[in-house]
Amino acid sequence: MQNSKLSRKTKVASLSPIMVAAVTMIATEIFSTASQKWADSLGGVIGYKLLILTCLFLAAGMVSMYILQSSRVQIDGAQPDAHNPVPPVSQPSESEIRKRRERLLHNLAEDEKETLRLFIEGNKKCIRITYGYGSVASLMRNGILYVVNQVSVHGTLEYSISDWAWEELRDNPKYLK
Repeated sequence: MQNSKLSRKTKVASLSPIMVAAVTMIATEIFSTASQKWADSLGGVIGYKLLILTCLFLAAGMVSMYILQSSRVQIDGAQPDAHNPVPPVSQPSESEIRKRRERLLHNLAEDEKETLRLFIEGNKKCIRITYGYGSVASLMRNGILYVVNQVSVHGTLEYSISDWAWEELRDNPKYLK
């Protein structure tokens, strides 16, 4: 029964522009013959007909889109059933996150280690580094550094080290050797 209602709505939605076009043509003929003044000037009649036709087509399009959208909402609102269950989204566990972070710090390149030493040896969580410095980009991509302020001062940006990296590198300076 649901499919027959949807197909009927779809049929009505597809026929509504045709019906409006037919009504528009009849209405414009009635208006143009009723007014002798407008019939004398061909440009005025064409402009008037075009304006009415455009308005009615827009109205028909809006009505048909509303009908189609209401039938689409019914289809999209369907709930998953036993045959097509929606799989739950799994989040990484704390141990998986910790292992990933340790692997990141263990596999640092030498230039990345030099950049991180600026933070740890200077005991600073924020420092200014020249914009476009290569090791900073890879450290940002891995979530170790992030930009604090987008305002550039003499070609430098202010970067900060993430809390987890700060704690891990202060507790385990072996990663920077």
